[in-house]
Amino acid sequence: QRRPTVGERLAILDAVRTPAAARTRQAVRIVVARLNLAGDWAVLEGELVDPKGRALDWTRAPHVIP
Repeated sequence: QRRPTVGERLAILDAVRTPAAARTRQAVRIVVARLNLAGDWAVLEGELVDPKGRALDWTRAPHVIP
């Protein structure tokens, strides 16, 4: 395992953020607890929050169970 470069980190977070924002129907920020790479795989542990760092309004995401 290794830590991603800045560019890899941005690409991975963008790849997660876009569908997460679409599914939750609101802007999201990802608070990363851990992000590692192993070969072609990325392991991300974190939390989705709003852009100000507050909890998301899950009532806006009818098809998502938090």
